[in-house]
Amino acid sequence: MSVCYLYQAQTCLFTALENLFDGERAAYERLRAEVKLRPPRVSGWGDLSTNAAMLLKSGKYISFEAAAETIMDALRALPGMGEVTLAESGYINLTYAPRFWEREANRVLIEKTGFGLEGIIGKKIAPERAAEVNDLFSARIEANAEGLFSLARLAGWEVAEKAAILKEPSGFPLHSAIGKCGLEKTRFALIANPPAFMTAFSPILAIDRSYDNPVFCIPFAKGRIAALLKGKEAGDSGAEETQGALTWPEEIALARKMCDWPLAVEEALSKGDVFYLTSFLHGLSLLFFALLDRAHPVSTDYLAEPGVACARLKLLKSTETLLSGGMELLQIHNLKEYE
Repeated sequence: MSVCYLYQAQTCLFTALENLFDGERAAYERLRAEVKLRPPRVSGWGDLSTNAAMLLKSGKYISFEAAAETIMDALRALPGMGEVTLAESGYINLTYAPRFWEREANRVLIEKTGFGLEGIIGKKIAPERAAEVNDLFSARIEANAEGLFSLARLAGWEVAEKAAILKEPSGFPLHSAIGKCGLEKTRFALIANPPAFMTAFSPILAIDRSYDNPVFCIPFAKGRIAALLKGKEAGDSGAEETQGALTWPEEIALARKMCDWPLAVEEALSKGDVFYLTSFLHGLSLLFFALLDRAHPVSTDYLAEPGVACARLKLLKSTETLLSGGMELLQIHNLKEYE
């Protein structure tokens, strides 16, 4: 398994900071506890942003200008880094080159759902369990626990036992939901939405054929990609293109989103809710449809254009791999009518 881009950047950043303090362990640890590295509030600022330099300046640990430049030089050496800049606010913004996202997304074809998970530190989870599945709330608890068990096995996290909870049934009747929506769609709707969805459950909204509905959007995207790839392989387009063949903003956005797979897995495990994984899969599906709206691959030569066809086929195959693998981990099956 490879290491997620965020964890690569974290390791690089913390190593640079540790070197700056030159043995002053206590001061370094205090600073490290406050350092943040995450996507900025405004996407146009870059892919990642850190407050490390700003903290150095406010804390007056060392020469700010020299320290900031040292940190930036270290970050510039990261694989695929395009630009590292220091904003007036003191934040350091990192922007990766488009070809980096393409290269990373291609790893999905080899690593499957294990993509990027090497950097996730194994922890222990104890999912809530239901003593009896007698309503939508208890059904969600069990479906969520089963999904978390699958993710824990994938990421190497330890699963602890937790006492089951027995509650009196309430809300929209479970048997009515299954009768109106079907078992698989009901189960998917329960984990594809936050817990509050159970309070005002609507069978119509649960299976609505809308891109806004992950129960429809995710399997539909999976099915559309499978249809586009039928009978095609990346090698069918001729010679392998070099990295950087993808240039459309929609293509880069799709490849970029795939690189957040390990972060979605970790968030679901850390917060104890597979909703965060389904949210990622939904976002990935929407980006695929945005590309589809521009490319019109059925009526154009989008998947046969010389020089880029191979890269585009790989992009779609990687997307399908995560959508299919994600649904398998969530134990969602038999939604063929949406595919």
